[in-house]
Formats: sequence, structure tokens, C-alpha cells
Amino acid sequence: MEQQIDLDPAAENAAGAATLARPEPQQTARQRPQEAAENWELSTPPTARQTGRYVWQACATSLPLLAADLAAVLGAFAVAATAIGLLLPTFPTAFVLRQACAVLAVSVVVFPLLGLYPGSALNPIVEFRRGIIAITAVFGILMVANPILGQFRPFEIAVLGLAWALSLPMLTVLRDFARRVAAKFSWWGQPVLIVGEGESAARVYQTLQKQLTLGLRPIGIVGDLHAHWADNSPLSKIYLGPHEEIGAIARRHAAFWAVVTREYAARGYLNRVMTEIPNVVVLPQVQGLPSLWNQTYDFAGQPALQIRERLLLPVPRLMKRAVDVAAVVAGALALSPLLLLFCAMIKLSSPGPIFYKQRRIGRGGQVFWMWKFRSMVADADKVLHKHLAERPDLRAEWECNHKLRNDPRVTSIGKFLRRSSLDELPQIWNVLKGEMSLVGPRPIVDDDEGRPYIDDYPDVFHQYKKVLPGMTGLWQISGRCETSYSERIDLDSYYVRNWDPWLDLYILLRTVAIVVRGEGAY
Repeated sequence: MEQQIDLDPAAENAAGAATLARPEPQQTARQRPQEAAENWELSTPPTARQTGRYVWQACATSLPLLAADLAAVLGAFAVAATAIGLLLPTFPTAFVLRQACAVLAVSVVVFPLLGLYPGSALNPIVEFRRGIIAITAVFGILMVANPILGQFRPFEIAVLGLAWALSLPMLTVLRDFARRVAAKFSWWGQPVLIVGEGESAARVYQTLQKQLTLGLRPIGIVGDLHAHWADNSPLSKIYLGPHEEIGAIARRHAAFWAVVTREYAARGYLNRVMTEIPNVVVLPQVQGLPSLWNQTYDFAGQPALQIRERLLLPVPRLMKRAVDVAAVVAGALALSPLLLLFCAMIKLSSPGPIFYKQRRIGRGGQVFWMWKFRSMVADADKVLHKHLAERPDLRAEWECNHKLRNDPRVTSIGKFLRRSSLDELPQIWNVLKGEMSLVGPRPIVDDDEGRPYIDDYPDVFHQYKKVLPGMTGLWQISGRCETSYSERIDLDSYYVRNWDPWLDLYILLRTVAIVVRGEGAY
């Protein structure tokens, strides 16, 4: 039984939105007390029709993801075989066909075993981790099996190795694409009931509607009849009935999933929901907990939640630092011609220095100088103050996001550097010095005039100080400049609570795609 879902808006980009439809009028528990009591006292065994609808939902939700996974592994294998085959005198047709069949056979066994189907309520970062493990297992099995079954020549090892490397990004891209496309159709995803009342239940409903790519389609809210559900209120449009009738409501809407809000779980209604619905998600009563890597287990006969604070473990922190240094050194050597080119273009485009430095707050609250390629005119502060004085309507935008969509300070080459995020490349020096990391929260500006940016972090600044700020992070892959400053703070807090090497790898790969497409930057 599923017991937890991450409803944080950073875990996944919104995909599609369904309109609220008023359900058919439902009878209340007062009108049918006998049926409500019977549903609670004795849960009706599932009928053949209900079983069929459950199987259909699972299959319909799984098929697009299965197609994406097979396309990724077969596509990567085909590209690898073609690339290696061009170097050979004759194309190894028999080997390619034999290995393609083996890839299919192993994939349809390994992927389901790792819980990738139907994939409902699966956080994208957890899905990314399971996908990489699945791909590695598939090609690992073939690497071991081929020498056992017969001759395994060097070019065949090269084909499988290259196919494995290509399939890792292809799987992530195609799975994300499949979810986004499938979420636009009403047949995809599994119906889910929200058990609760008031604004808390409405927020859960709205969150799921904005994240239809999770594979859960909210049907409506089940809860006590209160003023929230008055006929003229917006919430009445999604109210399905009282919690006493959850069994009948679930059967009527073919809903085999339910999300129980923290208030309803505290009231002891959870057992009633579990009696009627097989997949129950319980939102915890304690807020601010990590949500990605916790484990549930039996503790002296009671269900318990184990929380591991990875930021306090020395080995993961040392691994993160080692990866930072190795990646930055390799990247600096590879990009050195590009860095020199940017230096020349900046110097020729406008008078002023090549680099720009700004005071930022790092781990432990220590202040450091963060470096960038200069993308603005030399007297940027004066230009900004003059512009805001002349355009009071833009002051609200500046105070909300600390950014302007059409910033008059940005130079011609600076626009390109900022849109592509290449102006951040000099921060590799900050990474080498140990002041920053490749991935982390965006470094907070240290303002000499009262440090107002810290004031925006009243409840989470202690979390921010636990880690090194990063060149990239959740903010950069979640809309960047399209997100508000308060949303950026929430994303930073989410990252710190759920930090893990898998999360860093996911962010790095998504950053490459975002930068190439130039999304959310100005």
C-alpha cells in the first residue's frame, strides 16, 4: 500500500490542468444512514467489474511509460550499433537483432520489478533514480550473459557500453515527454479522492491538478458537511459527499486511490478509508520533514518513519566535494577556449571590467565574493535607481523578484550570457575555493543596507546555512526567472531537506536541458 506522496511544487513542473466540474448531486449520509453504516461495518469485496476497471487504469497509465522506456533502450542500442558498425568492414546484423531482442526481453522484466509501472504518485527524482538503476541492470545482465552464452567480441562490448551511456539521458527525456503528453488525456492516470475539508483539502486538490503528470487525477473532496460546502461556494463544485459514504463514492467513481489530509488522519478516520480504498496516501501531521528518502518500518509493532539527515553524514559530504572538484577541473580545461572568447567579447562590447563580483552569504553564514562575467553596464546601480524612479510601476516587480524582465542595465552580449546562463561560468573559481558547489541553493545576496535578502528567509535561513550555495539548483530547473522569490525560497528549503547525490545528478542533467532550451531566463 502506498503511504506517502511528495506534494512539493519543486519535485515536478506542472503539466496541464483540468477544469472543475460539478459532480452529480449525491445523497448525504442522513438520507442513507443504513448504507453508510453497512459500508463502514463490512467492506464489500471487489466485484469482477471493479477488478477490471482497476486493471484497466493500471494498464492505461503504464502503457505510455512502457513505450517510452522501450523506445529509450532500443533507440540507444540502435544508435550505438550504427555508430560502432560504421567502423567495421561489415555490419553485424545478426548480433544487432539478437541483442535487440535480448534488450526487450530483459527490460520488460527489470523495469516492472523496480516499481516503474504504473508509476502513479512517483516523484520525478525517485523515478529518475529507479530508471538509472533499471537501465544499468538491463545492460549489466547482457554484459554478463553474453560471454556465458558464447563468444563476446570487443566491438560487441563497445556497442553495449555506448548504448548504456546513451540510454540514461534518453530514458529521462522520453519518460518526461510521455507523462506530459499522456496527462492531457482523461483516460490516463488513476482517479484519486481527497479525504478532508476546508482549504487544506482544496490545496491538495489544486496541487494534484497542477501535477497531473504524477498519474493521479483528483476527482473531488470527501469530508464532513460544513459551511465550506455551501451551494454557492467554489468548494461545493468538487464536494462529493461525507466521509461515511467513501465506499460508495469510491465505487461510483472507480477511485482506488485516496489522499487523507493531516487533519482527518488526526481524527482517526484513516481506518475507515483503508477499509474501502486499497491505495491510501497519508499526509503527515508534522510539517517540514524530508520527503524523498525516508523509510517506513516496524518499530516494536508500531509503524515508524526513519529520517536520515544526509547533510550530517561525513561520507556523502566528502563525495559531493570530490565530485565538485573533479567536474570543475575537467570542465575548466575543456571550456578554456570559450572562456577566453567571452572575455574578449565582453571587453569589446562596453567599457568596464570583464568580471563582476558580488557579496553573497555562504555556508555557516560566511560572506564571500561570488564571480560572474559582467553582463551589465559599468554604472549599473545608478542606472537601476534612475530607471525605478522614472518607472514606479516596475518597483513592485523588483521588490517581488529582485529582477526585471526588461532590465536596462544589461548589455548586448550580456543578454546572451544571461539567457544561456553562461555568465555563471566564472563561479567555477568559487567552487574550487570551497565557497560554492555545483548544485545547491542559490547564494543569498549580502546587502550592506540592512541585509534585506536574509529577512526573506526567516524560517529557513538555518537550513540554508547547512550547505554550500550552488551554481545551479532546483530554482534553475523550476522556471528560473518565471518563479517568484518566495517560491525560490521554498525550493531552496526543499533541496536542503532532501539533499542526496541522486538529487544533485538529476538537477545537473535537467540544467543542461534547460540551458540549451533557454527556458525561464532573462
